[in-house]
Amino acid sequence: TTRLVSQPPIHRTVRTVPHLRVIKADLERTKPHIKEFRLQKTRDDMETILVEFCHRNQMSYKQGQNYLLAPFHLIGMDSLGDIFAAYSALNRQFVPNTFSDDEFGALQCVFRLFRLSLLYHDPKLCNFLDQYDMTP
Repeated sequence: TTRLVSQPPIHRTVRTVPHLRVIKADLERTKPHIKEFRLQKTRDDMETILVEFCHRNQMSYKQGQNYLLAPFHLIGMDSLGDIFAAYSALNRQFVPNTFSDDEFGALQCVFRLFRLSLLYHDPKLCNFLDQYDMTP
C-alpha cells in the first residue's frame, strides 16, 4: 500500500517558475464543463500545488500535469497539504518518469508502444493515422 508522505506546509508564496504562463493557460482549459474547475479558488489552489510541486522536485512544469491533479479537487479533499501529498504520491508511485525529463522520454516510449499496439489490433486505422501524420 502507498502511504502519503508528510510534506512541509504549502504556503501561497509567489514563486517565479519558467512555465507559469503555461500552467495558467492549462488551468483555464482544465475540465471547463465542470463547475468546480471554473472557480477561481480551484484554479488558484491548483496553480499553487503545481508550482510548489515543480519547485520542490526541481523540474519544469509539463502539460498534462494539471489533469493528474484535477481529480483530487473532485473527491472532497479541502486541505492544500493533503492534496499536495496525494498528488506527490500519485506522481512518485505511478508516473515517476513521465514528467521528469525535458525530452518526455518516458511519454514518447508510451506513445510508441500505443502505436505498435494499434498497428497490431487495427492496422488499417494505424496506417490511416500515419498517412496524415497523426501519430501519437
